[in-house]
Amino acid sequence: MKSMSRISFVVATGLAIVLAGSAKAGIVAGPLSYPGNDHLYYLLDQADQSSWANLEAESVSLGGHLVTINDAAENEWIRSTFPAYGPHNMWIGLNDIVEEGVFEWVSGEPVTYTNWEPGQPSGDSDVVGMGYVNGQWGDEPWGSVRGVAEIVPEPMTALLMMIGGAVLLRRRRPPARGCGAS
Repeated sequence: MKSMSRISFVVATGLAIVLAGSAKAGIVAGPLSYPGNDHLYYLLDQADQSSWANLEAESVSLGGHLVTINDAAENEWIRSTFPAYGPHNMWIGLNDIVEEGVFEWVSGEPVTYTNWEPGQPSGDSDVVGMGYVNGQWGDEPWGSVRGVAEIVPEPMTALLMMIGGAVLLRRRRPPARGCGAS
């Protein structure tokens, strides 16, 4: 049953992304790196600020998803970082699209941390937002909302090796010149 639920979730998410594909979100800020995990984060905005699906589609086009928040420190970093670009609530990747009341991260990661506002979740919506003032979450319609995209960078081993090699080449001293050479 769980595998069927996962398939339904993937199909529902894919459909939402296809349907939302025509509305392009804009990058307000980013990429910014959270020191707790070195992931890259973008603050996204769009004309239709109420569309979680459009912001998830833009997150996917950037190589990630709407943010998955794994602990209180990451939640606080997001809450304190992005309101600097304007006082807006923020869509996050938590949702109960597949089954009402069963919340999952759109990234597929397990739900290990939540920060629900008192009385939430209320069942009013299938998607979750974070309040910019207190960082607490709710699943009810929000006013002016932006999205926070999270991108997990690919391993950079080869790039670091190339940069390291370039630094070593640069540090080599030129061959000594003989005295009196013309």
